[in-house]
Amino acid sequence: MKWLLIVLALVIVGCTDPCAKSDTQDSCYLKQAVEAKSANSCERLSSVMLQTSCYTDVAIAKGNTEPCTRISDERSAGFCMAQVAVATKDTDLCTAVTHGPAQDKCRFQLGQAVLDASLCSGITAEDYADTCSYNVALNVSSAQACSYIHSKDQRNKCYTYVASARDDPSICKQITTFEMVHWCTANIAMKRLDKELCESIEDGSVRGACTYGINLRLNQT
Repeated sequence: MKWLLIVLALVIVGCTDPCAKSDTQDSCYLKQAVEAKSANSCERLSSVMLQTSCYTDVAIAKGNTEPCTRISDERSAGFCMAQVAVATKDTDLCTAVTHGPAQDKCRFQLGQAVLDASLCSGITAEDYADTCSYNVALNVSSAQACSYIHSKDQRNKCYTYVASARDDPSICKQITTFEMVHWCTANIAMKRLDKELCESIEDGSVRGACTYGINLRLNQT
């Protein structure tokens, strides 16, 4: 009788658990957990690594960080929270991530997603932060976003791009290299066919090149 009950129990489990007879049980349980948004179902997975991945996917699906708290490894828990922050575009959650590299990744991804260079500025690695701010600046043509860039060369390049995109020579004045200021203004003047703007350029050679460029374009029309 005892063996009959055991066999019956196994049959019932097999009927109620479609993953029990699957050749890829882990993939099956992971899919079930995410679809049901059930962190408890992640416990069925066969390894800590797979469980961590499952908790992260469920957290993203639910849009909250509770499943992340079940991850014992601080680094993995931090990256779980960061991914939820990015998925939900929650800037407060992003800044609340305590694991440094996870917060940097969160700020990098979310700063670009919501086009907020102030988030980028909190990234600890300057080159990583600069790339983030530069991408935001180019997306929204924002001189303010350029101002967050640490690298002088990249910041000046950013101002040059934004000045041209906004057709605003006043932005050129924020560039810290005089020659670049002059060429920034010249490019806008030539685009406008504005000889008067060319005349405002202090450097004689750039001023002459600006006027020549406009005359060349006018003669071609």
